[in-house]
Amino acid sequence: MTAYECSFITEAGDKKLLKNIEDIIKQFGGEVTQQDNVGEKNFAYRIGQHTKGHYHYWTFSGDSVQLKELKNRLNVEDALIRYLILKVD
Repeated sequence: MTAYECSFITEAGDKKLLKNIEDIIKQFGGEVTQQDNVGEKNFAYRIGQHTKGHYHYWTFSGDSVQLKELKNRLNVEDALIRYLILKVD
């Protein structure tokens, strides 16, 4: 298993969306080890129609083969403004 850090911005701190993202990670054999909700912040510049969003930082472990499928599932989440997944060495 490989460790990853995921940073993402949501429209609102919707617990249903966060649970859905956690379920997606678990569905692909991963496990969320740490969740940090930073809260709502204003953007330095407009992203689409959004001027602010809720920031979340998660650490999870998973299989690198299934990471591509995880990214595809995150791309279709409407309430997810941006995300970034990094591999931890």
